Amino acid sequence: MACAFFLFGLGGYDLSAPDEPRYALVAQEMMRDGHWLLPHRNQRAYPDKPPLFFWSIAATSTILGGEIGPWSARLPSALAALAIFGLLFQWERETTGTDTPVSPLIAMASYRFLFQAHMAQIDMLLCLTTTIAGIEGYRHLTGATRRTALMGLAMGFGILAKGPVAWLIPVGACLLYRLMHRDARFPVHAMTWSLIPPLIWLAALGIQVWQQQQWHYFANLLFDQTLVRYVNPWHHHKPITYYLTTFLYDFFPWSLLLYAGIPASKQRWRQLAQHEKFSWLFIAFVFVFFSLSKGKRNLYLMPCFPFAAVVLPHILKQIGQSRLVRWVAGFTSAIWLLPAGLLLAIVIKNDLLPPQLSEPPHSLFVFAAVSWVCLVLLSIRWVSRHRWVPFLWSQVASSAVLVILLYGIVLPWVNPQRSAKAFMTQVNELVRDDPSPLAMVDFRAAYRFYGVRHVVELSTLATDRSEPKLLGLPDLFEFTQLNPESWVIIREPDLQDFESHCDLPDYDEVLRSYVGDSKQMILLRFHH
Repeated sequence: MACAFFLFGLGGYDLSAPDEPRYALVAQEMMRDGHWLLPHRNQRAYPDKPPLFFWSIAATSTILGGEIGPWSARLPSALAALAIFGLLFQWERETTGTDTPVSPLIAMASYRFLFQAHMAQIDMLLCLTTTIAGIEGYRHLTGATRRTALMGLAMGFGILAKGPVAWLIPVGACLLYRLMHRDARFPVHAMTWSLIPPLIWLAALGIQVWQQQQWHYFANLLFDQTLVRYVNPWHHHKPITYYLTTFLYDFFPWSLLLYAGIPASKQRWRQLAQHEKFSWLFIAFVFVFFSLSKGKRNLYLMPCFPFAAVVLPHILKQIGQSRLVRWVAGFTSAIWLLPAGLLLAIVIKNDLLPPQLSEPPHSLFVFAAVSWVCLVLLSIRWVSRHRWVPFLWSQVASSAVLVILLYGIVLPWVNPQRSAKAFMTQVNELVRDDPSPLAMVDFRAAYRFYGVRHVVELSTLATDRSEPKLLGLPDLFEFTQLNPESWVIIREPDLQDFESHCDLPDYDEVLRSYVGDSKQMILLRFHH
């Protein structure tokens, strides 16, 4: 069942901007040009992320035939999600003695966890390393094991996935638990083990950086992308309460229940098992740590999702005893009625369906809509009868319907409008045999990943600190002065800015197309 949840639809639509094509492009250049230690994007050093996730894409792509595509690029995230599912299954059996663990089902059916398992992004791999480190740290703290190598190596490989945050999160959670339990043994030796993977990489990288004299890459990687990005970020500025709201839908359908079950009193805290206490501390540390930074993205909370799933069974079992939990569970079920009812209304009034969905997929739409509404109504009934196990399964089944709809129908349907592939297919035909350079204003990796030629990166007319990657690049006017015969990809607003402030050379508009978010992309041919 978990395989169906996480693997269904992985290759059914093109890589989605901005992150997926960028990471796939980095892995592609690793395989093509041999940049295994010092990742490159569009033939420029890419210091934003360490290389582990790019290595994993290259590995799965090599196994699956050597070409990077949607399936091979997303497979590492899906495999990481499956591994987390197995870890939670084993940990719940170990800590509770149950033969039917439910925490893996809870994680599997939560929206953001499910979504990230289908994305070629680093965060699911990071989540796997922090989950391993957290569970192993708990085992050491409680005396279940004296070994620390697995925890340390998990943190070390996590650093290779997304930097020091993979070390800080499990260590911070273990420190909190140690402060509250004086007899716990802190896994000190794990700190040494955690240094091995990153030091091996940094040593090899340092030799290459020294040979190529790219010390700015080292400084960017070690400081700008870690300390500076946390303390003084240049984008994604959000208020300190940001995660309290985004968690509501990212961990849906369990988020309201989690908030209702927060052990805010000493009595409720004492009722918890030790692994539940550790999980709450893990969740709290992740929330506080990321909330203190001005730069916030909702997927940063991913490491706490497995541990949020661990504390949910205790809360679900209170459906029969707690009126608050029962009302919250009923309200959660009712929320599902909004998308389910809307879908059913669209199906009933058939002419509202897009033409592409009025043929074979229509029967699947009808089945999904009717099933979804029935599941929601049954869920509400089970809550009213104080039955938490059927309620749990109804939520899992509702998420399964969502998977079918999202990855089997909706995303493949909107793919032509969202993807740069169709636009670049036309561009490739035009520029393939022309030696004139191809450039792009405000470069996006999807246009290089789906292209056949190197793309010169150009800045917009007004570049500020919010777009540091544009600093130091030539703009359109400067480029065309040096390359009067050239091709340029540009968004319509940027072209209007340059035309109003610069005397551009003569050009022909060769191609115009909407690509994602209704932005008109234009291909220009400059000439004497």
